[in-house]
Amino acid sequence: MLIELLRFVRGTLEFRVEGKYLERFLNLSARARIPIWDGQREEHSFCGKTLQSNEEALKRIAEKVQLQWYNNQLSGAPKLRRKYQKRLGIGAGSLFLCALLLLSQQFVWRLEVIGNQTVSTADVIEVVEKQGLKPGVWKGSLDVIKLADTITLKLEEVSWAAVNLLGTVAEIEIVERVEPPFLIDEETPCNVISTKAGRIVELEVYDGQRLVKVGDTIKEGGLISAGILQDRHGRTIYRHARAKAVVEYTKDERIEIPMKSKELLPLGGVENTYSLLFGGTEIPLSLEALSRSGDFSTENGLVESGVYQSGDEQYFYSVRNKPIRLFAVELPLKIRVKQYIPAVPVELNCDAQRAKDLALLKLSELKRHLERQEITVIDEELKGHVQGSKFILSAKLLCREDTAEEIPIQMETKDTEN
Repeated sequence: MLIELLRFVRGTLEFRVEGKYLERFLNLSARARIPIWDGQREEHSFCGKTLQSNEEALKRIAEKVQLQWYNNQLSGAPKLRRKYQKRLGIGAGSLFLCALLLLSQQFVWRLEVIGNQTVSTADVIEVVEKQGLKPGVWKGSLDVIKLADTITLKLEEVSWAAVNLLGTVAEIEIVERVEPPFLIDEETPCNVISTKAGRIVELEVYDGQRLVKVGDTIKEGGLISAGILQDRHGRTIYRHARAKAVVEYTKDERIEIPMKSKELLPLGGVENTYSLLFGGTEIPLSLEALSRSGDFSTENGLVESGVYQSGDEQYFYSVRNKPIRLFAVELPLKIRVKQYIPAVPVELNCDAQRAKDLALLKLSELKRHLERQEITVIDEELKGHVQGSKFILSAKLLCREDTAEEIPIQMETKDTEN
């Protein structure tokens, strides 16, 4: 950003040279420490950019190596100064704009939350805004350490937080708390039971007394390995039983797809309304020439979308914020575009094949959900039929899952009175 600003102040010259000795021209320019950027080489020509103050030096080098020199375009402050040097109001306004731009860098204009998966961005922003961190606040008034501590205190799901002030952006970085799994102390006597009923297809007993074998059928809550044993002298021993038992069982699922449904379909035509955002202030704008085009609409900056109803009329609407930049610097201003597309409710009829395809798609999503729970579907039996206004898909899934669970043994103690 600073380099671009300096180039703008000093003026940028676009040039082109033609001839045979382009490499020698570039070598002599580098030896003279003349900066050239955005260079594009063709067979017998070279285009690039340099500072306006280097024009005469580059011309002499081009003449020395017998190249033809061409000026293409001058841009930056010197060009503006020549064009508007007699218009003092524009100069004063430009200076005021530059001062305002530099001053705006001392304020926070945008909040960003990173690192959150389960904690909502809105909850994090709500906490920091109550502590004074909001768009338009002076950066010098913020205590970022206190803000980070407040986030961890107010949001139980957050274990660590940091607030980084990067230019006009306040980046809120959080690390979510990971709940440790429930573990039974190794010294605690326990049994191993099955959480599902089915047939055991894989069994490994690491400790305790084995009570079942591969191929056995086990009930829900049935014992796999016991933590109460007897030694050869008949004495009772309590152990922390541990085991792995993969059980095969069937799971019945029923998926219903309506054959008729009502959906909103766009009619065509786009109407946009515009406003200027400055901090938390929204100023309406009148841009009649663009009111029926989507030129300002962009997939980036989506704030809100949904269905809007006004009387008997319905619309799809979306709200987007488009940032305004000057010399690659994002200003504390945004164009807010509210777009409305007229819509009409239409009754859609779905044939049996289409309904079946939708049901199979939902079944695929269900199986992916089971896989995330470490449940493997090894076979399936499907039956589909139309019943009334619905298509019903019945699925019998053959699943395999490690159902072993450690359960502490309730020890009975008796007080003996002497």
